[in-house]
Amino acid sequence: ADLAAATASATSGLDSAAATELKILKDTTRQRVETEVRRQLATADKRAVELEVAADSATAARIKSDEALADMRKAYDAAQSQLFEVEEAREQGRQAASGENDVLAWEAEQLHLRESTSRSEVQRLQLEVSRLQQRLAADGGV
Repeated sequence: ADLAAATASATSGLDSAAATELKILKDTTRQRVETEVRRQLATADKRAVELEVAADSATAARIKSDEALADMRKAYDAAQSQLFEVEEAREQGRQAASGENDVLAWEAEQLHLRESTSRSEVQRLQLEVSRLQQRLAADGGV
């Protein structure tokens, strides 16, 4: 009976020591896990802040890019308008030059007609003068 009591007492003591050791092991493990969780949460929080800052920077860069793109589009539209105006002016210049050439050609034609008419008139007058000179000579001359 003493042996059984001693065995029971020893077993109880061992159980108690094992229970205490198990409790210490559980507490230590829990503390390690909690410490690791806090460390990982701190790392995650730090990374979240870094990502927010990066997102804000990216948003600011996007806004600047959009503004630059809008400015480039305005400049492109202005250049296109200017190019259109230059092409219109060039075409109008061609038409004006063509119109001026048409006017000059018409005036040249009119001058040729006048010249031709004047030559005909000069020939007619020369014939008339020649005829009158012959008549005068036939009438006894002056």
